[in-house]
Order: sequence, then C-alpha cells, then structure tokens
Amino acid sequence: MGLTGGWIRERRLRLGLSQIELARRVGTRNSRLSKWENGWEPVPESFVAGFLRELGGERSQPAPLSSPPNIEAARKSWPAPASAPPKAATMSAIPKCEPESPVNDIESSPALVAIQQTPILPKRFFARVAIRDAVSRWYDESGGFPTYVGARVTPLAHQIFAATRVLRSSRMRFLLGDEAGLGKTVEAGLVLQALWSTAPSLNALVVTPGALVHQWRRELSSKFGGREFSVIDAGALSASTRSLGRGAGQVASMSALAVSPTLLVEVAKVRWGALIIDEAHRIGRQSKLFRTLEEISAHAQCVLALTALPTRGDLEGVAGLLRLIEPSDELPRDSDRFRAEFERREATWAALDRFSRLLEDADASPEDLDDPEIVEAVFAGFDEHLQRDPLIAPHLDAARRATGSASLDRFRKAYAIARDRRSLNHRIVRTSRRIAGRFGALAASRVLLAEIRFEPSAGEADAHARILQSPQAQTEDQMAWVEIVHRVACRSPDELLRVLRVRTASLEHGLEPTIATAAVLGSDPGPGDEEWLFSAAARSCPELEATGTGTKEVEWLSALQAAALAWQHSDRGGLARNRAALAWMAGATRDDSTRTFLVFGQSRNCVELFARDAENAGFTVRAIHHDLNEELIDRAANDFVSRRANVLVTDDSAAEGRNFQSVWGAVHLDVPSSPFRIEQRIGRLDRIGRPAGEPVRTICVFSAEGREAKLHDIQKSLFGVHESSIAELEFHLPELERAIRAATFGPAELFGPARDRLEARLSVLRADADRSHQLAIDTTEAELRSYGERVTRLREVPSAEDASALAGWFEAMGATVRPEGSGVKVFFSNRTPAVELRGVERRKMCQVGTFRRSGALANETLPFLAVGHQLVDSAIGALDQCEEGRAAMIRRRIPNKRGSLFAVALFVGSVPELDDSVPLGLATRARTTIGRPTSTVCLELDREACVWRRVLDRAVVELLIRPYDEKQSYDLNQSGSKTTSEGEWQSLLVALGTTDLVHPQAHAFERFVEQELRLAELDTSDPTSQNERRRVLVKMLGAPRQLQMELDALALIEGAWNG
Repeated sequence: MGLTGGWIRERRLRLGLSQIELARRVGTRNSRLSKWENGWEPVPESFVAGFLRELGGERSQPAPLSSPPNIEAARKSWPAPASAPPKAATMSAIPKCEPESPVNDIESSPALVAIQQTPILPKRFFARVAIRDAVSRWYDESGGFPTYVGARVTPLAHQIFAATRVLRSSRMRFLLGDEAGLGKTVEAGLVLQALWSTAPSLNALVVTPGALVHQWRRELSSKFGGREFSVIDAGALSASTRSLGRGAGQVASMSALAVSPTLLVEVAKVRWGALIIDEAHRIGRQSKLFRTLEEISAHAQCVLALTALPTRGDLEGVAGLLRLIEPSDELPRDSDRFRAEFERREATWAALDRFSRLLEDADASPEDLDDPEIVEAVFAGFDEHLQRDPLIAPHLDAARRATGSASLDRFRKAYAIARDRRSLNHRIVRTSRRIAGRFGALAASRVLLAEIRFEPSAGEADAHARILQSPQAQTEDQMAWVEIVHRVACRSPDELLRVLRVRTASLEHGLEPTIATAAVLGSDPGPGDEEWLFSAAARSCPELEATGTGTKEVEWLSALQAAALAWQHSDRGGLARNRAALAWMAGATRDDSTRTFLVFGQSRNCVELFARDAENAGFTVRAIHHDLNEELIDRAANDFVSRRANVLVTDDSAAEGRNFQSVWGAVHLDVPSSPFRIEQRIGRLDRIGRPAGEPVRTICVFSAEGREAKLHDIQKSLFGVHESSIAELEFHLPELERAIRAATFGPAELFGPARDRLEARLSVLRADADRSHQLAIDTTEAELRSYGERVTRLREVPSAEDASALAGWFEAMGATVRPEGSGVKVFFSNRTPAVELRGVERRKMCQVGTFRRSGALANETLPFLAVGHQLVDSAIGALDQCEEGRAAMIRRRIPNKRGSLFAVALFVGSVPELDDSVPLGLATRARTTIGRPTSTVCLELDREACVWRRVLDRAVVELLIRPYDEKQSYDLNQSGSKTTSEGEWQSLLVALGTTDLVHPQAHAFERFVEQELRLAELDTSDPTSQNERRRVLVKMLGAPRQLQMELDALALIEGAWNG
C-alpha cells in the first residue's frame, strides 16, 4: 500500500522540512509535492521509494485518526509518552476535504495527530492559542510588519511611513532624505529588522563615516533585534577581512575603505543581501569607493542611501545618488537630459499642486460633483501626460462617469497615483521637519548659553605660536598634514607629542606613502579611526619644503616638540581649557545642584584627562570612549541617566546612538572643524521626550586666540548651528568643510575675505532650497495622517497580554521564565530544548531582557524580547514545526454544562511556499499581504443527534477560551469522565473539515499579484529584468489557491458545573 498525502505531510512537519526542502531531497517539483500532500493527485510508487530511501520512513501506514479519543484511556497514557496510540478504525467513511474547501486537509492535521499520539498538557494548548492571537494582532496593528512592534524606539509617523514605503516596494532601492535629526537611522533599522524576519540569513553591509561606526553597530544590535555586527575601521584593517560576510553583517568606516584598496576589493567579493550607505552625499562620484559601492548595489536585494538631498541648483547630485542605488535607467543619467526631465516633471507638479486645491474645494462640498461641468473642470486639472498615463487614466474615466462622493474618491485615487509616479523620483523618501512636527517629531529650541574663552598657559601659547611657523605646504596632502598638527594641538600636549614623534621617526627612517592624507580628513574619521589615520598620515605625507641635505620640517618638528614638552610640564596640574570649563560648571551647579552635563571631547585622551580633573573638582563623573567595551559604556551611560553621576565625559563615537534628552546642558571642550559634528552632538540632547519648554543648552570652550576662535566665529555667526538646525546645508558638507579649512588655516590677513566668500556661498545655498523643489520631493501631511493613527496603536504594544503570551509560549517550549532585576530571564535548563530554535546559538538561549516596550525604553541595557528579536522570531517560527500545545483535554467550570462536551479548534491562515527565485522585496510584500490570521471555533456536542454545533452563547465561548488557570481548569484524573463514541468523533472531524472559514487575505493576495503583473508589463526600463519578474509573478498566481485556514490546535473540554 502506498503512502497517503496526509501521512507525508505529517512526517515532513515532524522532520522540520518545508515542501521545497523535501522536494529537493527526493528529486521532484514543489508543485507536485503540494498536490500529493493535499490529495489532489495519487502518490506515485517512485516517490514512495525515494521518500523511504531519503528519510528512512516506514512502509506501513500509521494508525488513521478516526478512533475516538477515550478520555480515560488518554489519561492513563499520559505518564508514558512512548505508549502506542489507541487502535483506530478506517477513515473511509469520513468525507475528504476537496481542494476548494476553505479548511485544509483536516485528517492529516498535526493537531489531530497530537491529540491521539502525544502526552496532553492543557497549559501548552492555551499558550499556543495566546501566542497565535498575539502574532495575528501584531500584523493588524503594524499594517503587516509585526517587527515594528519589536523595535526599541518610540515610533514616529514619518519613520513608519518611510520604512513601509521601502518594504512595500518589490525593488527595495531608495534614497532616505529626511532632514537631519528626524531619524533616518531608525528608518533603515526598521527595514533591516523586517527583512531579517523574512530572511534570517540576510547579511548587510553598512557604510558610514567613521564617527558613526559604533553608533550604527550599537543601534542595530540594541534597538532592532539583538543581532551582532562586526566593525571595519581603520584601526583594525589587518583583522577586518576575517569577519566579512559573517553574522548579520558589517559596519564599515568610509575612512577605512577609502585608505585601503585591498579591503575594498575584499568587501566587493562578498554577495551582500542589503547595502546601507549613511551620509551617501559624502562619497565623491569619481572615487573608487563610489564605483565599488555601485558594483555591490547592482547585486544587493535592498539598497538604502541615507543622505541629505541637494538643492535645485545641484541636480547632478540627485542623479549621482540615484545612480548609486538604482542600476535601471528610469531617469536620464547625463546632467542635461536629467535637468530637462526634472523641469518637465516640475511643470507637472505645478499642475498637481493646482489640482490638490481643486480637491480641497470638492471635499468641502462633494455634492457639487453631481454637476457634469464641475467634474470636467476638475478633470481638466490634470495635464495631458497624466490623463494618458495607463495607471491613472482608468481612475479618471471612472471619476468622470461617477457623481458626488464616488467621483471624489476616484479623483483622490488618481491624484495619489499621479503624485507617486510624477514626483522627482519615486525612489526618494523625504520628510521635512515642518511636516514631521505635526505628528509628534517636535524639535527642542536651542540656545548658546555660554562662550568660555580661556587664556592658554605660557607653554600652550608657545606651542601654538610654533605651529604657525610651519614650513610652507604646497600640496593638498601637505596642507592636510599641517591641519592634523593644528587639530591635535587643540586637545593636549600628550597627543601632540605622540604625532610629532611618529613624524620625526618616519622622516628619519623613510616615509611610507600608503594613504592620501587629504582623503583622511575629507572622510570625517571618528575617534577610533583618527588615532590610526593621523599616525598613518604622519608616516605618509611628503616632506615639507625639502632642501638639499637638510629639511626645514625637521627643524620645525624639533622646536615644536620642545614647546610641547614645556606645555606638558607647565599644565601637569590640569589643562587650562579643563580648568575654565570646570569653573563654569561649578558655578552652574551652585545655582542648581540637580544640573547634569554631557561633556564632549574629540579623543580618548581628552576624555580621560577631563574625567580625572572633574573628579578632583568634586563632580561625580563617568567617562566613555570608543576603546571601551559595550558593557562598560552601557553601565556608565545608565549611571549618568539614572543620576548616579552628574557628569558624563564622552568622545563623539561613544555618545552616538544614545538618548540624553534629560541632560541639562552640553559642554564642548573643543571646536570641531565641521559644524555638522556640533549638529550631531546637539542631537544627543534634542530627542523626542525632552521636556516641553526645555531648550538644548550649549556651552562652548575655546582658546581666546588662534584657529579655534576663528572656527567658533564661523560656526556661531555664519552657520548658527548652536541655535538652529543646519539640515538644509547637509548635502554640501564636503564643499563647506573645504571652505572652512581654507578660511581658518590661511594667513590671518586672508581670514576676512575668505569668511566673506563663505557667507555669500551660504546665502546662495539657503536661497536655492526653494519651496517648489521641496514640494516635488517631500512627503505630504495627507500621506502621514494614517501613519499617525498607526503609531498611536503601535506605542501600546506589546501589551501586558502580549508579554504574558510570549512568556507562556517560551515555557511551553521547555524554557524557564522568571523575574530578574527590572526584567525577566529566559533560559533552557536542558542542554537541548524541547523545540528546535533555528538560527539561535546555544549561548543565546539564555537571555535577561524584557517583554515590554516601556521596560526596554527605560533601560537600554536590557534586550527587548519581542517580535523581531532573533530568539523570539525563532520561538514563533517553531509554532509551525513543533507539536507543543497542539491538543488538550480538560474539564472547566461552565454553568449549567456539567457533562457537556465541547471542542475548541484554533485555525491559522496558511502561508504559500515561495521558492528562492522570488526576490526578497516581492516575498516580503507577499507575506505582509497575507499575514497570519487566526480564528477560534467553539463546538458543542449534541449527543442525541451525534452532531457538533457552533456555540453561539458568547458567555460560554469566553469561558471556553479564557487563559489557562489551574484553579478553574482540571485535568481528567477524576472518575466519571465521559468518552466519545466513534460516531461522535467522526462527526467532529466532519464539522471541522466543513467549517465555513475562508482565508481573509486570499483575494487581497491575488489582487496584489495581478497588480504587480500589470506594473511589470508597464516597466520597459530593463527587458531582461522585466521578463524574469513576469515569470516569477505568473508562477505566484497559483499561490492564492493554497491559502486556507488550517487546523492548528484542538482542545476537548468537558463541562464541570451544574451551578
């Protein structure tokens, strides 16, 4: 006798195999295997032989599932899991479910297998029901992306909008261009977390300026699922390539990639699933790094460039960024054609802007659209290009045929499509602060509270005077080397001496021209990169003014080292800038002892020196920098946030990605060369949740003379960064930084003219950011309105009920869940858990975390154990594979129902098998459309008629499905337990198999595939890609017919109260 489809399915599930995996192992197609499992075709003998050979199956059929479950017999068998199931009769009398049946293959349901053949633990059944309901609810609340629930962020409307815009696209290639401070990092993290839920093995490459490397690693790990990233920075170039492609991915410093051609080649060899480029506008379009990222982008399944967007005067900048993310030729690449296309679209945008006003008038009085003349007037608001668009024309025609509100709805749909297709580019997502502020992203005011001009000691003043006597720098690399000396001299004599000694030794023993010094400064290296890169620059830069047998540079270096040593000796009791800052802070705390200070320094040495001086001055201090491990950084930051310290000293790297919205003021021990570094520092305090009316206070410390005073003047008077955002200038950062260096490093008499030129350039750039250009790109208030409602719901989950559901399911899988500190500890005491957790390393099966968002936001050291976290995703994924909680037999107190028998059946929507040929974007969108709907059906046995009927009494239903409680639910150890006859059992199977449940998303999924097919027909940019996409979509057209409500778990409940 051959194998039945039901038994094949049951064995496949026991072995933890998908249909695709089993089909591959036995050498058949997935579509044929699906037909055999569902009983649509007989199982051939050739497959039987292959199945037995590959999987070691048994030729004889297992006992069919028509035997009635004798409750007393089942009770006796519980202590012996290995005992044989009761003898069963044939299933031939039970009508089989036809393929069109909404409920899938009842007779082979794992729930019925479990109720016959495994020990029954009622608590696990209710744990399964609770977690299934929670997952379904998360899909609903998040609009199809349940991982939004598990992100350790306070979601904002524009962030959810941007992430959803990416994830709902079949080609996930976008520029995220929100204004600075609105959370582009959060948007990218939400996207990655959702993709990891769909494709757990996805590896991501994040390329970012060096100052932000550790921020990215920390945020991706702590806020978006706990996955581990490795860091590629300049200080670890020799060891970086060993970890490429491992784990969730790499965060790479632009500086490291720019100075190491070998590393760049190794990175390009890896097939990255996702590519994230932060501050993409920093990368020169002619650079080798840009070309390499283009190559990686061509093969990645998701590409996001986080960037400031150029003004209308720099459309070539837009074209370059689009070329980086999208290989297709949807928009012209050369500047003249691109400008012509932009101007044409801008004219269309003006027409759409006029049409939006017509819609507003019609919205106020939709009855006017009963008049055909008014309808035609509204129709004329669309220009000819839009009227002929194949996606827009059907809606316009329908609007002209309809009247009143129906006509208005069609016009709205046409407008929405037109706006998306005719914006500057539909792959740009940008929200302005003006719009975001209407949905909760309110920025705090800023105030420059104090300017502390300190008088340097004699030793420090002499060292700076010696620097100004440097030999003439003739090349860009030489000018960059002199600037490095200036930078470190504004920190401490220790750092200055270290760099000078490296340079002197290199000139003595021979230079090593390994890196371009100018490129080092242009890549905005972080503190971790600077230590290595500055030393490398000292070893590489060509000699200054070489002459015959001697060099002026050697003499200059010797005199400068002597001055630095004198400075070190004179300031051994504390640097002058530190003393000035601490004196001001002491005065501020005398006025109010609750004031706290976040103190920024540009290097590890600055942080350690100031922390020592602050402790000596009586402050309670914590210090963090890039060279500390994450545990120490977290502990120090939490001590500061919880007010166990009133001063936190940090470099730019360690503070990134952390929220200090409750801090009273930020102290800048130095003046960074870039005003955007100040913007990023202020962003640590300017966060959602900062108390209303509490400004971000800035305290600047700088030398009364020299370069620092010039830098501060430019940043305060020209940029105004201490008192307002400079987000509109972010795209032009490289150009502006070069202009700042030219103004502050030139001769004193040239500072005034250079400053005037910079001021004029800033005026042009600010004026060029005109409103029409922004309107052609920006997200509108109408687009965000529905997302504002969604984030309100998202902030309320996971609820206490959800947390209880997660804890219950972990316990059902054999874990122990117990309170620990402010969170919970989840661990598996046995070496092997009862249920396989795929993709989770053994060391990660013990976690101390929290199931609640409020707990996760209050304590960032606790992992957020929610959907999207690797451990939780694996536990939820086990629902489809394991038998835990599939069945229950219990007695419950139900008034006036003593001796009555009920069945509680949990049905879950199936998910179609999508093979590897389906692109990640399309697969993500498909699964989002389908969701995981659940339905609980309660039946009561009419013993006289031998029929199971739906329970309509809501009070009885609530008693049947309420959470498990040992005080209200009893096992069946007591005497008097009734049994079911074979006829009653078969009647239950019939009732379950003919339940009138239809997968609620089947039609929506079918419409989604059909719409994607229509879009594929219209896309003519890449014929090869179009044909492949059409092939995949045609194959997917059969998937909706696989969508059914499957029996997931079953409980038999006996009433136990006459009451």
